[in-house]
Amino acid sequence: MTLRTDAEQSPSAEERMQMLKAAIASCFARIKQLKDDMAAWYAAGQSKRFPHYQELAALEIRLSALDSEFKQLWDAKQARKSG
Repeated sequence: MTLRTDAEQSPSAEERMQMLKAAIASCFARIKQLKDDMAAWYAAGQSKRFPHYQELAALEIRLSALDSEFKQLWDAKQARKSG
């Protein structure tokens, strides 16, 4: 059995960017669904807080973090191309 080092187990920057793109798309789709559900909730005359509001807020924070990480990798990739 061969043990792999951390570097060998970690995805490359390009692989990480692909993983982030997929996570961003999934997160965005769930946020959109929750926002649509929330709009329908209030359009139906509900006055209480939308029951999935906490999930929506957490997903928006997660999306921001994913986007920031993707941008850092993107910027580093562009710097390597031009440098």
